[in-house]
Amino acid sequence: MSKLDQIADMYAAHAEIDYVGLWQIAKSVRERLGVQDPQKVRELGLEIVKRLYDKGLRAGDYDYGGHMEFWPDKGRRALLDRINHEWEELGGDPTHLDPICSFLRPDN
Repeated sequence: MSKLDQIADMYAAHAEIDYVGLWQIAKSVRERLGVQDPQKVRELGLEIVKRLYDKGLRAGDYDYGGHMEFWPDKGRRALLDRINHEWEELGGDPTHLDPICSFLRPDN
């Protein structure tokens, strides 16, 4: 199992009890994979997002009060394009204060 798969599995399990922020994924790419180049962090972060999507997690805006406003599900490619675009516009890694999106299963 690849390290990307291990990270995705870890976050899929975590999403059973709490949201997963894109900022956490970016942080894991930097810390667990040792990647420092911002473009490579985004690229590998999106690879993890692909795996989370395939595991049934969906992106949305989490209000930190326990409510998730899911983005419309237009398929994996549309999700990746949206996140990539917003990540580029951010000009750096997502943060806890500017997470771009978070992930949960729709039935949570």
